[in-house]
Amino acid sequence: QVLAVSGSVPLQVSAALCAAQDAAYSLQDLLERERTISNLLKQHIQDVQPSKDHLGRMLNQIQTIERHMKYLRCLYFIEECSSSIQQCLMTGSVWEAIRAIDSMGAVHARLKASGCSYLKEFLQETLTFWHKIIKDRLSSDFEKILTQLQWPNISPTAQSPVSTGNYQEQNVQLELLVTQLLALQTTDDLLVHSTSSVLPVQSTISSATPASPLCLPIQIMLVPFNKRFRYHFCGNRRTSSLSKV
Repeated sequence: QVLAVSGSVPLQVSAALCAAQDAAYSLQDLLERERTISNLLKQHIQDVQPSKDHLGRMLNQIQTIERHMKYLRCLYFIEECSSSIQQCLMTGSVWEAIRAIDSMGAVHARLKASGCSYLKEFLQETLTFWHKIIKDRLSSDFEKILTQLQWPNISPTAQSPVSTGNYQEQNVQLELLVTQLLALQTTDDLLVHSTSSVLPVQSTISSATPASPLCLPIQIMLVPFNKRFRYHFCGNRRTSSLSKV
């Protein structure tokens, strides 16, 4: 029995050595195939490198063209809004003009972080130009309505307006103008640092509440008081006395 066992051991060792040798041959074959594939891959990368460089240049050109197209589309949008606002003001469509102003204001806000300084300057000037025209027109109409309603009614002898059909029509127009001025407030806040978009009373109010400027209707309603105050208390008039305050 001992002889049988001792005789089978060399056979098992021999089989294990053969299996190990076969595994070594297989591993060597795999390594050879890996080197071949690696060389083919490197050669392929070298072959396609010029195409890759050419494609990269084309992509850069496409991106440049896309940026130019966005720039031109923005210019076209500004011109279209300007033409639309002009037509709306000629036909009396104030609401449409305000919506166009809001659209330009939205683009103005999106371009705040842009590096296109000339485009931003052009948009700023265009927006300020049309915003001032619309605000001046609405302010003028609003002041006329206030005058018809005897604003400011600060005289003790002044009579209250009579409730007539004309008075009701004035109230309707007053409400419409207030709504339109409030709708214009968003764009006015964007241009708060532009001197061309500030009402005369703003210089007096902004020093008191720079963080929260008054809405446009209130600013206009305060103009008569501001004028009266300056007339009586700014200068050497006899009314310039603390007892009159």
